[in-house]
Amino acid sequence: GNNGNGNNANGNATASDCIQLSKVITKKGKWYQSTNPNDDAVSGVHTYWKNQPLKVRIKLKPACRQYRWAKLSVIARNINGPLPDFYHNFNVEVRRGNKGKVLGAMTIPAADQQYHSGSIYVRIRPANTFWLLWTNDAWKEGVYDANINIKSVKLELVGSPVQTTKKVKRNGDQHCYTNGNFFFDKKTARTYWANQTIGYCFDNLESGIYEVRVSAKNYGAAGLPADYQAFAVNVAADGVSENISIQASDTAYKSSLALLDVRGGDTVVNLVWTNDKYKQGVYDANIMYRQISLRRVANSERASLAAYIGQHSNNIVMLFSLFVAVGALAAIMLYRRRQEGFEGPDF
Repeated sequence: GNNGNGNNANGNATASDCIQLSKVITKKGKWYQSTNPNDDAVSGVHTYWKNQPLKVRIKLKPACRQYRWAKLSVIARNINGPLPDFYHNFNVEVRRGNKGKVLGAMTIPAADQQYHSGSIYVRIRPANTFWLLWTNDAWKEGVYDANINIKSVKLELVGSPVQTTKKVKRNGDQHCYTNGNFFFDKKTARTYWANQTIGYCFDNLESGIYEVRVSAKNYGAAGLPADYQAFAVNVAADGVSENISIQASDTAYKSSLALLDVRGGDTVVNLVWTNDKYKQGVYDANIMYRQISLRRVANSERASLAAYIGQHSNNIVMLFSLFVAVGALAAIMLYRRRQEGFEGPDF
């Protein structure tokens, strides 16, 4: 949005107009004051370890509490490096509270000498506590060292996010959650290890059966082993999951489909690659995700049951009674068959 000394035509406001309280608190994580005697431009705070929470408290003035969205920006660079050649972006997760909901994640271009910025849009309340967590550390003794130096955190209030249309796809780097080690470059996300989770947020989905398409290829100079045919990926959302196989290639992106029945609303689709294979100096399987897309193909078979239960509390009793009745009938039939000398099939 446009910056200005007050509200502007786009309905945005600067932080100075509306912020009653703003604090960045480092005591919950291992953060240090950033200085460099050879570079006066270095300032802010830094950490040498991933997942160190940086607490940001923001309280709005009463006159500005009509705002519901804010653009949260972080300006950062590497410190006490150098960065490895393969490291292109810092990944910073934003949560509401230390153990709260993951609101999203931003990628910040990584450099040893220059500051760069990344941002996401977050819902804003009259009083807010955000936690920032850097998630993709990289270190090899005497060779490279990624350490994030955060110079500043900025907030711009907006009437609504810039992206107002409903998305049905995400690039690999447009994730909202990670549990594991991922690296980001040219709109992709990659990991070198199995059983690392990356999640993609889709807001206000209509309930339905969705075709989930995931595209990926291998990453790395060593290449795939000769007998490696496909990446095994678990795709999960809203309590359901499916395992898919994506044809493995060193040069071309390939895709595969999962069908998931989701009940709608804000939905996170998680991907977990499970079949890593590595032999030093010979081969190395590493998955790089290019894109995930969702397409609704049928009505949900779960939503109708949920709607039936939700119509009235009596339906819960009725449904439970129905299950009890069916169970009782099955028990009576089993008892009669036993009385009649019924024998089941041999296994």
